[in-house]
Amino acid sequence: MVRNIIIILIVSFATHGLQAQNVRCSASVERTVIEAGESFTLTVEISGDDVNVTAYPQLPPLKGLEAIYANAGESTSIQIINGKKSVSKSYQFLLRAKEAGKWTIPSISVENNGRAYTTQPLTIEVVPAGTVSGNQNASLSKDVFLAIVSAKKEAYVGEQIMVYLKIYTRVNITQYSPTKTPNFTGFWAEDFPIKQPLEPEREVLNGVTYSTFTIKRTAVFPTHAGTLSIDPAEIDCELRISKKGRSNMFDDFFSPFGDPFGQVVQTKLVSNSVDVKVNELPLEKPANFTGLVGNFDVATSVDKASLKTGEAVVYKVEISGTGNIMSAEIPPNPFSDDFEKYDPKSSDEINKKGNLISGKKTIEYVAVPRVNRQFEIPPYVFSYFDPSAKKYVTKSSTSHTLDIAAGTGGIASGGGLSKEEIALLSKDIRYIKSNVDDWFQSDRSFIYRWWFILLWIFPAGAWLGGNLFLKRRARSLQDVEGLKYRKASPLAKKRLKAAEKLVKENQVDTFYAEIAKTLSGLVADKLKIPEASLMKEQLEERFREKRVDEALIKEYLDCLHMCDEARFAPESKSKEKIDEAYNRIRSAILNMDKAL
Repeated sequence: MVRNIIIILIVSFATHGLQAQNVRCSASVERTVIEAGESFTLTVEISGDDVNVTAYPQLPPLKGLEAIYANAGESTSIQIINGKKSVSKSYQFLLRAKEAGKWTIPSISVENNGRAYTTQPLTIEVVPAGTVSGNQNASLSKDVFLAIVSAKKEAYVGEQIMVYLKIYTRVNITQYSPTKTPNFTGFWAEDFPIKQPLEPEREVLNGVTYSTFTIKRTAVFPTHAGTLSIDPAEIDCELRISKKGRSNMFDDFFSPFGDPFGQVVQTKLVSNSVDVKVNELPLEKPANFTGLVGNFDVATSVDKASLKTGEAVVYKVEISGTGNIMSAEIPPNPFSDDFEKYDPKSSDEINKKGNLISGKKTIEYVAVPRVNRQFEIPPYVFSYFDPSAKKYVTKSSTSHTLDIAAGTGGIASGGGLSKEEIALLSKDIRYIKSNVDDWFQSDRSFIYRWWFILLWIFPAGAWLGGNLFLKRRARSLQDVEGLKYRKASPLAKKRLKAAEKLVKENQVDTFYAEIAKTLSGLVADKLKIPEASLMKEQLEERFREKRVDEALIKEYLDCLHMCDEARFAPESKSKEKIDEAYNRIRSAILNMDKAL
């Protein structure tokens, strides 16, 4: 009997030892050379035919590294080969390299079936930022990073370059806040609008698929030759890390619903810098080249071809195209010394469509002929540099012939404008003629005039009226309830306009909150009831005291109830439902305003 027990114990210990030998525990990282500031994933895996982890592994203290999220994810896989089952459990930890140097991740303990298993230590080498990647996308193996992406690495002086600030992510981002924008020293920069809400795009880098969000688009124009740098940008970012591992990268941006039980992590993202090689324009410049780079055209016109001496003529030059149109210089005045010439007026129109800056510069010249003769305005000729063709292009407008007849009254006749009025024409201001009567010159003593008596009466009347107004205003300000009553209607109309704007912007939850506040605020102020203590029964009673129609009472209360329910009813958030709710509630508010 004793012998049998000993045999059973020996077999049991041997079996347990074999099972223990079948359980393996290890640790691994994506790579062992990492840039400072870069995040990476540490994976702890335990596998075997008897895997039953009873506690989540804990990270030991780390030196030179920090844990962004210590419980980044967990996964389990089961394999059955020839009837033999093998189980593997993996635990992910999101870490970040803090300082350059060689650092060790100590052994990590995993408790399985009451027994502790440990991983092997890992050595990580952290190198200065930019040492490994050396490209505009920084490190492509991180789960989330910020990058400045330049459409061109080489350009000419004055040539447009599109620059994008992008977030690359494989985890959910709930929100972000820019703390430092890119520094475009040496460039003239023009920001493009960003469509809201941000929409994700799929992008594959080095075999890794990311969801990317463009948070800034800027057209830059280098102002001088050389190697120009775009300095890094920074954002504070809030991540929601799923406990199930990486989230679906095509979940909505700012969405916390990829895994509602994931942990929120605050982190700072710093982008790379970008160098752009800027080349000088070719030296063989045309004589009429003034620095325009892009693709342009020109058109000229006059407001009249026949006129008389003394009449004003307006000559207009329009330069249009793609590129930095605002750098176009104002052409010389085309009129001769036979004309009275005035300073030109210029205006710019800028368009930002697609990824190109385009626009039009308009210059207007106003001149008045002194001599009756035929005068020809020569074609306007200008040159620009086309960076796509890598050559200078010269274009010219049509010429214009003016037939000038003799006027009847010199320079001030013909057009009916004086010299001063014509000078002001180029500034879009018309000369104002004064016609002052000589009313002080009279043989009667002015102290008997009615206007002189009013000069004495008016100040006394203004003083008395002002005092009465101030006293009345002070009394009205003390009457808080009366003041609220008087302001209730304008305030309700103002809130309705704000709600209408929210409807157009499809801000559903904010719309219902604003419209509910309008409903309750109007009746609270009109009925002189504190808004915080509004009750349905009290409202019905007060409405009836004011002899409000029963149908309107029911409609108003139904609208209040609808706003409360709408925040929790998904079907109420469709565009058709919102429009219907707004029109119905607006009608109820306006009708109740009239009734009270």
